[in-house]
Amino acid sequence: ALKVDNVLHYNSLCTQTEINEVFLKIEQLLKENNVKKSWHIFTATRNIEAKDGITYIDIDIFVPLEKKFDCKPPFEIIEHFEVNNALMIRIEGNPSQSDKAMTMLGEFMKSRNYQPITPAIMVTVKGANTPSEIDEMIMEIYVGVKDL
Repeated sequence: ALKVDNVLHYNSLCTQTEINEVFLKIEQLLKENNVKKSWHIFTATRNIEAKDGITYIDIDIFVPLEKKFDCKPPFEIIEHFEVNNALMIRIEGNPSQSDKAMTMLGEFMKSRNYQPITPAIMVTVKGANTPSEIDEMIMEIYVGVKDL
């Protein structure tokens, strides 16, 4: 299961550039309100679509916090976020392995007749601050499934 409290949440259909801008806004918002993260930021991609040659991502961004604070749309606070019956796969190394990991997870779910009930939730446990650190990254992918 994936369980966290006091989560700053953002959802929108965005370009990759807009997503990067949202992450900067989140950092600024936390700083302005003297709030710190309590765990790793995680995301869920609901859909990807292309329109007029531009790729749009329907993304949820979740930021677990040490405490709640008043925020305004497009942000909201979720007091308790929980995904029960979640399968998890951990990727240690270059995140380009995530496609392979998702394929493995999908094959595992199919072999057990598990039906996904959530999008894949990507948690960056250890990020990379420089290109030389990419091979040291750690990511976890969670998928909620119906009746484990």
